[in-house]
Amino acid sequence: MFANSSINQIIFLILQSTGALNPTPTMTYADLHIGIPGLVICIETVFFALFFFYAYSWSPYLLRNQRNYYETRSGQQVPLALSYQGGPLGVYALLGMWNPSETIQAIVFGIKLGMELHQGRNTGSNVSSNHQEYYLLGPHGQPVDGDQVNEPTQQRQKYQQEYQQGGY
Repeated sequence: MFANSSINQIIFLILQSTGALNPTPTMTYADLHIGIPGLVICIETVFFALFFFYAYSWSPYLLRNQRNYYETRSGQQVPLALSYQGGPLGVYALLGMWNPSETIQAIVFGIKLGMELHQGRNTGSNVSSNHQEYYLLGPHGQPVDGDQVNEPTQQRQKYQQEYQQGGY
């Protein structure tokens, strides 16, 4: 869209500099510089919207076009839902989308993390003790011994030590 808007600006600049578009009593300067270019972009957007229906079809997402199961890593076949899960007319899906609880939880988490980091700066460490556990967790969240720590975890520990010593 940005490239299309730029091309439109170039075309209108050429038309205005050649004198093909000049203000008249019925077409003002604002019409020439704002109104008509905006109208042209709106008309072009209709064609792009129609193209999106063709380019991004919804038919692959219909249940009749899906498999009735999915396979787990162990090879078991687990059945999928055979109906849409949004409730009547998608009401449950809309209510779930408008539910602000996840946003509120994320804000509270950010505030708590910011407070912990701020307290850590005041005491001389950059991460509180309950967050240091995360540096020693394996790929599935289980704690690992020091000799089983993988390379990325060792790098994080190295960066953490450098940060605490003022290396950053």
